[in-house]
Amino acid sequence: MDCRLLTGDWIDLSDYRFGAPQRSGSLTVVPITTSQTSSAFVPLSGGEVAIHRAGSGAAVLENVSKQDCVLAPLHFVLPIDRRDSHLQSRTTLIPPAVRLNLNKEVVSPFRSGRNVRLDAAAGYCLPLSMRGYAWRERTAFDSNRRQSLLNEVQGQMHRLGQGTLDLVLQARHSELNRLLRRIELLTGQSGALFFIDDRPVGLEIAPSPAYFAAIWQPLLAGCYGLTALLLESEKPAVSALPEPYAVSHVTELRSEMFRARHERQERLRAAVSGPSHANFTVVEEQRWGNYRVQSLTGSTFAGQYVEEITKTEAADEGASAIPKMLRGLYRKSAAPTEETTHRRVVYASLFAL
Repeated sequence: MDCRLLTGDWIDLSDYRFGAPQRSGSLTVVPITTSQTSSAFVPLSGGEVAIHRAGSGAAVLENVSKQDCVLAPLHFVLPIDRRDSHLQSRTTLIPPAVRLNLNKEVVSPFRSGRNVRLDAAAGYCLPLSMRGYAWRERTAFDSNRRQSLLNEVQGQMHRLGQGTLDLVLQARHSELNRLLRRIELLTGQSGALFFIDDRPVGLEIAPSPAYFAAIWQPLLAGCYGLTALLLESEKPAVSALPEPYAVSHVTELRSEMFRARHERQERLRAAVSGPSHANFTVVEEQRWGNYRVQSLTGSTFAGQYVEEITKTEAADEGASAIPKMLRGLYRKSAAPTEETTHRRVVYASLFAL
């Protein structure tokens, strides 16, 4: 599946394969797999990160491992202590034995004194409306603008009749768990493409299947599932039953089901395929070794991704047969070394604005 409408030509997804869609209500999920994974990063729930407060009261992420780099996902709510939670508003690579001060990189969508968690994962990924506000307000560090952001965020959640995010998650707990049972995490799955009402709303890719399994439930339930419930609650009730297939035999039913499934897959493909006409702005945020974090902002989609950059020297014909010390005798001038740069995306979190 070609996703250039979502990513332009900035992100190469040729190494990834898209599977058969899974659907629950208005939410459709297309699983993504790849044979090339990266073990350079561990998720926040891997036990390698200490999340606490410094003496000044600032929120701190500390990579306590001695070998692995920790990848903090975009727009995840991280539990700091029992009193509060904070939103990690950017993708961050945390090298071994490094402390990251989050004091100016967070907003809190939770009511003070509450820290509700869906399971034992590292936190939540926020609904799309919250992610959009947080993305637009990434530089709004003064208290007045931050409070304005939180008021808008809570207004979005009020549509579900509860107000703050923690109460919404409690009230919708059974529906979100039912969603998790209907849409399965496949073996070897390292990403997913999300649609609501056949409209693309998110592209999530993790460095490995183990990493994606750690963020799967927060993404499916807390972000895209809760967004789908929010939009479904705004639709008028539909009492009409779906029309049955016009068939008279089991073989005809199978053919009609295959045709309907194929048409649906083609609609999803058309929604994300083709040359991109969006005006994307890409900014490099961070580097660590051969990896770099890029921010991508378009007219309808935004987010961040991590590239692994490798450079290989072009082979010199006949050079292998000549000793290195003697090669200069057979050349009038040294030819410049040609390098090929390969950029492979190992993490991506793009969402609809």
